[in-house]
Amino acid sequence: MRLTPTALEVLEELSVWRLDEREVNKWPGTAKSASSRPSILYLHAFNVDSLNVLLERAKSFGDWVNPDLPEDLHLLRVDETPVLGSIAQEGDVWLEFDEQERKAWLNAVSRATAAHFRVRDLEDPTI
Repeated sequence: MRLTPTALEVLEELSVWRLDEREVNKWPGTAKSASSRPSILYLHAFNVDSLNVLLERAKSFGDWVNPDLPEDLHLLRVDETPVLGSIAQEGDVWLEFDEQERKAWLNAVSRATAAHFRVRDLEDPTI
């Protein structure tokens, strides 16, 4: 599938953080048949600047669909296993944590939830 000029612009903006570009038939959540034409996998460093490019171009993971935007965004560990994965055309987004990451995530969510309710309690003592 050919990408639109918009998708090509995004890839150009992200190119300063590009770590690799290769043809693949498999990536997290997707496996194409060996006889199908390979897709191009782009790996980019994830940082505040590259995140801002992503946030400026779309409001949700569901917006990242070919041909208008590159699709199936993932956040990968150094070993290229996903922490966060997506298959935009199917509306799937998931997290894959190891035990240490799961505990850190739950701790962060618990702190954020507690802070949210403390603020709300101050605003409305009936909650």
